[in-house]
Amino acid sequence: RLLDAQQMPDLQNLWVVNLEAKIIQFKQSGQLKRLRLIVFPLRVGPDVRDRKLARQFGRAFAGALQDHLTQSRRFAMLDREFLEEQGAELDFITSEGVTTGELARLGNRVGTDYIVVGEVETASIETTKREMQTTNQTLTFTKTSGRVMFRIIDVATTQVKFSDTVSMSVSGNAVIGDLARTLANRSGETILNAIFPIRVVAIDGNRMTLGQGGTTVQE
Repeated sequence: RLLDAQQMPDLQNLWVVNLEAKIIQFKQSGQLKRLRLIVFPLRVGPDVRDRKLARQFGRAFAGALQDHLTQSRRFAMLDREFLEEQGAELDFITSEGVTTGELARLGNRVGTDYIVVGEVETASIETTKREMQTTNQTLTFTKTSGRVMFRIIDVATTQVKFSDTVSMSVSGNAVIGDLARTLANRSGETILNAIFPIRVVAIDGNRMTLGQGGTTVQE
């Protein structure tokens, strides 16, 4: 909005104007003040035979680990997997017909503090058969196994902040995805306890408040 305008003879008759402008700024989420973290897809180790099964196991592990860490409300979880979809939405913001205020959303992507990387070292489903001579029956036994090595790395310094290897074997008709999610939840608890140990915030009579929540704590 033009408040006033004056032509200044002592400035070679240049016009000096006084404007009132409203500048729209994007307000970032308060969660970004937390430690920023990205869980990257797991690599498949060179010694893994069934690479398709290992990739399925790795996707389930990474997804469940991200869910667990998000539920803890301790980290600002960032995404690098769906950048194409995010870019398409940002392109839409710059298109004709979108309010100019939406342009404040541009240029607000942030970097991460830590990345979680890892490798599937083992992912297998082994089936064995045993013949019972007394009954002439054939019994089938199934064993599902998985082992993952993962690290938390400080992006700025490349320092390994935490490292662990988790493994599990289950007998019976177990689903490889369920096994991966169980291991991921255990790994998530280990990470949280290493970086943010559970603290008792308050005690009021028979009520105790813990500094951690979501689905990471069970009664």
